Amino acid sequence: MKKIIINADDFWISAVFNEEILRLLEKGFIKSVTVMVDRILLDKQKEQLEKLKELQKKHNISIWLHLEFLNTSFEDEIQRQWNKFMDLFWFTPSHIDLHKLAFVEDSFKYIEKFCKTNKLPCRNLWIFSPKLVMTSKRAFSWTDKNIEDITYWLAWIKDDSIQEILFHPGMYDPDCKSTLNKWRENDSKNIELLKNILEVKNIEVLSYFDFKNIKLNSCQYCDKDLIDMEQKLSNKTCVFLSWKWHNPPWVLEWAWVIIPFAHRENVFELTTEEIQDTFSLLKEVKSYIDEKYSPDWYNIWWNTWEIWWQNIMHAHLHILPRYSDEPMAGKWIRHHLKWNDNKRTKN
Repeated sequence: MKKIIINADDFWISAVFNEEILRLLEKGFIKSVTVMVDRILLDKQKEQLEKLKELQKKHNISIWLHLEFLNTSFEDEIQRQWNKFMDLFWFTPSHIDLHKLAFVEDSFKYIEKFCKTNKLPCRNLWIFSPKLVMTSKRAFSWTDKNIEDITYWLAWIKDDSIQEILFHPGMYDPDCKSTLNKWRENDSKNIELLKNILEVKNIEVLSYFDFKNIKLNSCQYCDKDLIDMEQKLSNKTCVFLSWKWHNPPWVLEWAWVIIPFAHRENVFELTTEEIQDTFSLLKEVKSYIDEKYSPDWYNIWWNTWEIWWQNIMHAHLHILPRYSDEPMAGKWIRHHLKWNDNKRTKN
């Protein structure tokens, strides 16, 4: 079954927009909304704040923190806006987002760290992180589109896939300078039209709470969208993925893995055919990486069980290109295991 998250962006930019977003939430057209904590005018919007909190309790709506960066003090700003959200709502945001992707490349590592520490999902900000709960593909904005375009896009979503689409609903506010002001009424109409289309096509609408529960109880390497997005080579039982997010790009450019299509918790569960296909694919992988990146040598290994850093419980063979100009050139996988600090204390 196809599933989508429909989000209304930009709560608190305008009291006029807020009223329309609250109406859509109350009528059940959407289950998710982003709030911009630095835009609220409590003297004028306090009733709308209380209404939003009431709807959250009644309908389990996901309300998330829409970060705004006006400077590069990213850690301080994330914490400050988080604290402000908590002061206003008295509960944690369902997840984190970044307004207009401002400073996204520079700020993402701080957003990622904060989300991981606080166990929060994050919107796919054109950067995917396997360390976080987020959709495999970026969120699609359908503001300024017509309903026919949206219907056509829905037909291309794969079964068992979860996508996020976002709108900027509202009514025209002559006092607001938002560049999307003129499209907001159209977005509201499209959201209402979309409800009937989704029912006919049997597409389920999720909140981010629903999405988080699904992702935390699923396997990352069984995610069909992610495999489609990142696979480079494959054979009958195995696939080779570029896994560049596992390492800081300024240290190790790429981390690659070979995984079985079928879910196997670790290397000891691989079938004979999967083992054969893994090593057959490994030869093709070496040719592929040699041609593109010309490494000087490789580290290749499996981790098994969490105590030895297997943080995704789906067997995956690491393939790490190495270079002679690295500061740690010559040091191999078990280098750090051979020191006295790692000596076991026997009873």
